[in-house]
Amino acid sequence: MSDSELAVRYAKLVSRWRALPKAERRERVKALIVPATYNSTRIENDEITLRDTAEVLRDGSVVNFTGKLSALYEIDNHGRAWLEAMDLVERGPEALTTEAVLWLQATLTEHTYDAERWERGERPGTYKVHDYGVDIDAAVGYPPEECPPAMEDLLGEVVAYYGALDAFHSEGELLPLVDFNRVEAILMWFDAAGDILGSLA
Repeated sequence: MSDSELAVRYAKLVSRWRALPKAERRERVKALIVPATYNSTRIENDEITLRDTAEVLRDGSVVNFTGKLSALYEIDNHGRAWLEAMDLVERGPEALTTEAVLWLQATLTEHTYDAERWERGERPGTYKVHDYGVDIDAAVGYPPEECPPAMEDLLGEVVAYYGALDAFHSEGELLPLVDFNRVEAILMWFDAAGDILGSLA
């Protein structure tokens, strides 16, 4: 399929999506919570199943689960963060602030910090308090004191070109936030669907 054929198909898909009532679009995006959460949490929790994920998110409980309790918290946290990200999209690019990103990170990591992180003074919704390596080459990211202005700069770029959430991957990985990759994954999913979602408006 050529690029022009793909562009035509994409334009038709966007048009069909935008023709749906806002409430229906929102419900369809909301329906993706279970598979998105399962795929995100399964990466580090191989004992969870799609059924476990659906039970936690739909029923608030799970039957016959024998895995780690932290996996259940991660499932619940991801589902709540997904809904928060939907709300951010609905409010528009100006809602994507440092506070909003830290809030998403806090939601994703609630009840999942181990004793070692806690003893170092790290808390959900804050930057890490120590330097760390972020890639295969163990390059060091931003020192903790440089994180707030670096995040402001990054978000300024994203808001200036709403749809550039891929900048989160290139620069955001340097910001020391626990589970930042999961924060960015949620936001990038909404970015990738941004044209289709039409900001859910």
